[in-house]
Amino acid sequence: MNRKTKRTPKGIAAGFAYNPGKAWLEPKTVAPLPAEYRAVLEARGQTWPTGFCDTATPEAPAPRNVAPVDLLPAGTTPAVAARCFTNTFLH
Repeated sequence: MNRKTKRTPKGIAAGFAYNPGKAWLEPKTVAPLPAEYRAVLEARGQTWPTGFCDTATPEAPAPRNVAPVDLLPAGTTPAVAARCFTNTFLH
C-alpha cells in the first residue's frame, strides 16, 4: 500500500492541506495546449479557440418590470423558491 505523509503546520487540520478553490476549478479549466498543437496554430497564424475569453462581455439586459403574479410571496423558503424555479422548466 502506497501512502504519502504530509506535514501540516500546527493548528491546521490535515484535511485543509490543499487549495479548495483550485480543486473546485481544476476540472472546469481548459488544459494547457500541447506543444505540437501550439506549433501548428502558430504556423497557421491562429490562436487556441478558448471560447468565452475571445469575445467581449455582452451588455447586460435592460431592467424590466415583473408582474406581481410572477413574484413569490415574502418569506418563501429557499427550498420552495428553488422548486418553483425548476418547475417552470418542467411544464
